[in-house]
Amino acid sequence: MKISRRQLIRMASAATIAGGLLGPGCVAANRNRRVSSRALSLRVLQEKLEGGYAMAGERAAIRDLAGITRMRGFAVDHDRSDIVLFGSVDPDWPALKLEDFTVALRNAFYLYTETIGDTAFYSYPGCSIDPDAEFIARLESVNERVADLVASGREEMAKAVWLDACRSPQSVKIFGVPDSRFADICVVADYRMKALCDGSLELDVDGFESLARRRATRVYADMRHGRNSTVSGSSMNRFWFTPGAQRFKVDDGISVIDESSVALRTEREMLTAQGTIAGTGTVDADAEQWALDFTGLYGEIARAEGSGVYFQLQQLFDHVALAKLLVRESTRSGLPSISVLLQGLRIAKVGVPNELEGRGNLIPLRHVTETTHKILTRTASLQLCGGVGINVDITEENIAGNVPGMKSLRGNVVAARPEQNRLWWNLPDEPGVAS
Repeated sequence: MKISRRQLIRMASAATIAGGLLGPGCVAANRNRRVSSRALSLRVLQEKLEGGYAMAGERAAIRDLAGITRMRGFAVDHDRSDIVLFGSVDPDWPALKLEDFTVALRNAFYLYTETIGDTAFYSYPGCSIDPDAEFIARLESVNERVADLVASGREEMAKAVWLDACRSPQSVKIFGVPDSRFADICVVADYRMKALCDGSLELDVDGFESLARRRATRVYADMRHGRNSTVSGSSMNRFWFTPGAQRFKVDDGISVIDESSVALRTEREMLTAQGTIAGTGTVDADAEQWALDFTGLYGEIARAEGSGVYFQLQQLFDHVALAKLLVRESTRSGLPSISVLLQGLRIAKVGVPNELEGRGNLIPLRHVTETTHKILTRTASLQLCGGVGINVDITEENIAGNVPGMKSLRGNVVAARPEQNRLWWNLPDEPGVAS
């Protein structure tokens, strides 16, 4: 299945935003908003799914996980054989989606492993969008012609030649999850990140500019001052989204996501003598700073970008973290049944493309020296690979046990339930409950 860049961006912009709260350190758009807390019974949710007797309002609450916008954790209600999810409800953000949580849950419980022979192979959820080596080689061959066109003043033609070469299809691979809304969010997030990197998509965010523009600014400054630039006009880097800070709190029957964020990482790549693309184990200084800027400004970028995909991506990371915490609780103390989510709920298939039109940008640079009136020309361009790897792990390094107040929090979440068969309920705004 093939899809053009324009079609994908249109799809992303038109999609319903199913994002969560911004990660730690992000500033909300409405400083006066009221953020409340809400709980959701997985036992009642599964009973209504299995029995098919949910009313219209309940069906929406099931689909949207009761309007929770970011998960904080879960509490086990042993008396009612229930797992109670709880999280924040922020009026600035749309609701989570049950399907995304279910996909994360099935991945964490190893239901999406690939069996080869007698061995089952597990993969974290994620994706990659990569050009082949022939594509990179074609771009290298076009470089000289593009430079000649810029030198002769035909900048628009140079840009057209470069962009035409960049449009060669790039392969899309999905890891650890089926073709689904979950997978689609990963692909769109990665694809749009490349547009932000090469400058074909620009945002009005203070302190943030494309890597291509950053590189071009430095090269042009060197040209104006007659310096030999140490900045390469062209570079090949891989960028991928990965977990940032991850911290969790646990106690008997309760687990809390204390911090969960998304980070962007990078590595310099090269075209080998064998004609393959390989990592070098090093980083380009400009690319590394751009990745750090993206990570630090993730919340502002998510709001300014407009399609909502980076809110959605943050939610996927949260879902995977919560699912891993549920696996941990299951192996240590056991869990009430979640068989309907693990086996019964049908996940809608979303046609994730196996190829996407390559993207690129070219910034022609031209400077006439004041003394000799010599015309200096350069170009700034990027070749990019990318991906998403939601490799959240619960380890002794990022988990804290026996934390004061955890047992009280569990009691508050469970005790706030107004009746045994209530699907969801609001939590009181008191210490240990509200976000």
